[in-house]
Amino acid sequence: MVISQLKCETIVETNLVEKVCPQFLRRAATTDNTCDSSDHNSFKFHFLHLIRDTNAVHRPKLLYLLGGSGGFVFFSIVDIEMPERTNISKIATSIKEISPSTLPHYSKLSLSVQSTDVTNSIYDNEAQLLYLMTKTGPRGTPSSHCFVFGVRDVFTSGQSTIQPIFEFPLHISMTGKYYWSADPYSDEIYYSTSVTGEHTSTLFMIKSKKLLFALRYGDDGIVVSPPHTKRLHYIVSGNVMFSYGLGDQSIEGHDLVGYMKSANNSSEFGISCTAKISDYHERFRTLPSFQAVIVIRDVDYCLLNGLDDYYCKKEYDAFMIDNGYVVEEGMSSGTVFLLVLVVFLSILVLLLLLCVCCMKRNLENSYFEEKGQPTVYYPNLPRNPSFLDDSVDTWRH
Repeated sequence: MVISQLKCETIVETNLVEKVCPQFLRRAATTDNTCDSSDHNSFKFHFLHLIRDTNAVHRPKLLYLLGGSGGFVFFSIVDIEMPERTNISKIATSIKEISPSTLPHYSKLSLSVQSTDVTNSIYDNEAQLLYLMTKTGPRGTPSSHCFVFGVRDVFTSGQSTIQPIFEFPLHISMTGKYYWSADPYSDEIYYSTSVTGEHTSTLFMIKSKKLLFALRYGDDGIVVSPPHTKRLHYIVSGNVMFSYGLGDQSIEGHDLVGYMKSANNSSEFGISCTAKISDYHERFRTLPSFQAVIVIRDVDYCLLNGLDDYYCKKEYDAFMIDNGYVVEEGMSSGTVFLLVLVVFLSILVLLLLLCVCCMKRNLENSYFEEKGQPTVYYPNLPRNPSFLDDSVDTWRH
């Protein structure tokens, strides 16, 4: 299952077919970065993040960060709606425009900078922390900053809240990094860098536990994908790497190519989706800057799809047992090991007792056999030596 944010549209796709391009990769070449809504209060940008319940009790949700026309930043945490599958195709797709009129509720984020100064956002699922990076600091200070928020009460009956925790100036080496994406199924966070004036991007990765230190004091991270010519940007989610780039040029125009492949195994082949664009210089300028791609898999997908499905029920049960939330019916491997160990030790003790009893019996038998024989004081001498006169030992009457 893939959820993507493309300009004002949220696209949900399920039951993707192997070697078939997802719709969001095809639509990227035919849309721009402007919202066509007639509502003058429409949101100016859209960040999208996945909020997971690491205990696999509640269904995952979506966190929207929205730039309002009045300079405010809003947030909204909503349930994920599964698209309806048609009879024509197994692929189920839904496209929803995000605007003030379509969101059920949204709240203002406590942020001391204008929404136009927000450049990137990161959500750490494990720590439940939201990072917002801006071009300016509080009260208009001319330095890039990072604002850290705590996301609370997402899966409780109460209303979700996002409370500010602290803020700090970004290290100068981190200001040139963009398209941040936190993989919700690992502790890895990705970002890209580019060469000024060239369509070349490099993908880096840092661990989530080092994120705060990297933003404050600088960290180059680990190169995941080396500099690639004509590559626009990368996004990683669910161990899948998505990217856009320029293809070949022809009389009709340029090809805009979307790539999708494994993020962990560089030797594996992926798929590419090509679309023709004629005014590519203008298209590059208007391509979506704040685009999100989220892969939902494993037990999270089963929670959304329903546990009535056989494979989902099996996946969910295995997850609960592996994480120790439930005890498997019957004997577990640990119980079997303990039973085998007890039996082995019992046999060993019985063998030792048997050996001791045998040794004791042999000693007793040898003792009684020796006691029945005459005592020999000088075993090396003859019994009646001739040089001994035993007449004096004879009792005479």
